[in-house]
Amino acid sequence: MKNRKNLLPKILLNMLIITYFFLLIFSERSVIEQINVNLTHSNAPAEFLRDDNIVSGQFKSCEWLIDKDGVLVIWPQGSYGYLYLDTGENMRSWPWHHVGNNTNKVNYYDIVKKVRFEPNVRLKNNVSGMFNELENLESIDFNNLDTSQATNMGSMFRKCSKLSELDLSSWDTSRVENMQSMFLNAGIVKLNIGGSFDTKNVENMDSMFHGIEKTLNTITLGQKTNLKTDKQEVGNGGFGRGTWERYGTKYSVPEICDLSTSGNAEGTYVKKSNISKEFDIKRDFNVKYRIGEIHGISECTITGRSPDDGKLFRSGDGVYLNVNLRSSNNLSRNNYSTF
Repeated sequence: MKNRKNLLPKILLNMLIITYFFLLIFSERSVIEQINVNLTHSNAPAEFLRDDNIVSGQFKSCEWLIDKDGVLVIWPQGSYGYLYLDTGENMRSWPWHHVGNNTNKVNYYDIVKKVRFEPNVRLKNNVSGMFNELENLESIDFNNLDTSQATNMGSMFRKCSKLSELDLSSWDTSRVENMQSMFLNAGIVKLNIGGSFDTKNVENMDSMFHGIEKTLNTITLGQKTNLKTDKQEVGNGGFGRGTWERYGTKYSVPEICDLSTSGNAEGTYVKKSNISKEFDIKRDFNVKYRIGEIHGISECTITGRSPDDGKLFRSGDGVYLNVNLRSSNNLSRNNYSTF
């Protein structure tokens, strides 16, 4: 009898431990299952109500899910749904920036490839960092998105390295005051901030375009695109030093900024990269030509006698074209391609 009394506490303890782990495992599995059950009674798009969705949830007055193909879908809970960050929240508060709590420990921000907004979703006040560091994001469908109440769009597309084309011409940004780092280090090749994109009330454009000079080769501006608050930043790197061409006329970035202050910058600008001058000839006839910023070009065709001919490299404040020639007689403009 005494031995049985001693065993009883141990048995009860083991039962409690087993019950705890059972509840832990069950609750982890049931979180997403319960959310998905709730979504069947909402305004969720029918084609996305599947059993193989990766995760789904609610944020403010909207609901969202990420499907197995990496599509992030967002829709309103009621007639309208608002997305915003409250005081004390930051860009890491967006739920699709979280590490998954399911059994596979999926990083949601690594698997989002596309974003789709259903009708009547509205951005309100602070929406900074909404797509920040979604490095596999390739496209966003903005057709149903209302941006007219947003005031802070800082870091919105920061480090979206695979987002090569971005058309924001339908965005009403007339109330936005902060666009700091909006496109910082994104992989944008073609950017449209014309149309309704309005910067009249923007007070902070610090580093708005910083880093995209590596990829950007086409930018469209509108009558409402005023870059005056960021003139120094844009002029010193911004969306790219060098020459941009619009309607057959070439402009520097500071000149484009000046045009924008009077609403005369409207149009599409294409980056032009040209060899500007020879700046160094060494005894071994290793010739380097300083050229404008090169976008989307990793090499060019050159008549030469070195495996390194035609290679581009960055040094100091410029990008340079290396031409190795063994004879000064070969030093002529016919030895490199013009671009």
